[in-house]
Amino acid sequence: MLFAFIVVGFLLRRKNFIPETSGKTLSFIGTNVFFPAYLINNLSANCTREKLKEDSTLVLWGIVFLISVLLIGFIFSRVLKKTNIVKNTLIYIFAFSNYGYFGYPVMEKVFGQEFVTKTIMFALPSTIAIASLGYFLLMGKGKSFVKILLSPTVIAIIIGVFIGLIGIKLPNPVKDCLSSAANCMSPISMILTGFVLGKFTLGQLFKDSVSYLISGIRL
Repeated sequence: MLFAFIVVGFLLRRKNFIPETSGKTLSFIGTNVFFPAYLINNLSANCTREKLKEDSTLVLWGIVFLISVLLIGFIFSRVLKKTNIVKNTLIYIFAFSNYGYFGYPVMEKVFGQEFVTKTIMFALPSTIAIASLGYFLLMGKGKSFVKILLSPTVIAIIIGVFIGLIGIKLPNPVKDCLSSAANCMSPISMILTGFVLGKFTLGQLFKDSVSYLISGIRL
């Protein structure tokens, strides 16, 4: 099902059914509307006090994992001897996984919502690092700590955890709205993935030998 949506996005871009700028629109809606709704919907239902005690060590393991992959990315980006821009991009690729757009939807379909909650806890350090260090690597400048805290993703995590820990019972209309928006996350993220891939030819996608090396190391 997820692959079918990727094909839809690929064809939309390749056949020019929608403008090229639509990718930015899809990304904005997914990042600032559907993904936060997805996080609140999941965490509010699954992040209880009992589960938080059980999963609290996942945050620590997430920090250890983040530091490890950052070191690996730094080492290999230097070994490949590219320009500074490419080096920073390689560090970003090595260190930061696409949990939101691809990881969470796939995990939910395979393992269920409870496992996604564990993954969100594990990925929390990476989520914050992406908004700060990741932004610096790709854009050459960092965000202030206040802007990071005010990002829709971080706010959604805080709200979802708060609702789950306190045990607040959301009104049915609110729950239905969050659930409907959360259900849009998987389709739009897969369509966006296909839309981005549709920009390139198959030769461009498969001919870069460095991409195979990076993918192999990440695996």
